[in-house]
Amino acid sequence: LADYRVAQPGARGLAAAASGMRQMLSQQSTALGDIVTREPVMRAELEHSPLAGVAYWEVVCTHQSDAHTALNALLPHLHAWQDLQRPGGPVVGLSPHSPYLVCKDMLQALARLSRDEGIPLQIHVGESPAEMAFFQTGGGPLAEVLARLNWRKHPTVSGLGIPADASLTPVRYLAEI
Repeated sequence: LADYRVAQPGARGLAAAASGMRQMLSQQSTALGDIVTREPVMRAELEHSPLAGVAYWEVVCTHQSDAHTALNALLPHLHAWQDLQRPGGPVVGLSPHSPYLVCKDMLQALARLSRDEGIPLQIHVGESPAEMAFFQTGGGPLAEVLARLNWRKHPTVSGLGIPADASLTPVRYLAEI
């Protein structure tokens, strides 16, 4: 995934979104569920998509110490996007990327926001053995890839607020927080 994003920098931009929309319409789709990472794509989908559904803003916050600041930065955008919602079009949702790229405090804040404001929420979870290894040992192939990405603060089990537990699964972790 990381290599793909580097090799295909426009893969999640406006042109890709427009192409995807044309394909969906040509197949007579009536709804969409899209994970969006770029502001212009979110605005375009909310303002122009003829399809119902959810445009999920992808959230990444890899350290507990950044959660409050990241949430405060997200809220004005979220409320501006909600103002763009229209009858028959998509609504705004939130997509905390995964429990290995979103810290515990941010996951809890997004869940509260979803519940309190009725915002759709979706997350990638338990998708690979590498994710399981990361949760249970803090190491493995996923940890290696995350370290290689040169994040300002690359995700670690302790930085994410995940307890050390050799029997912990990503799904159980989410249920417990």
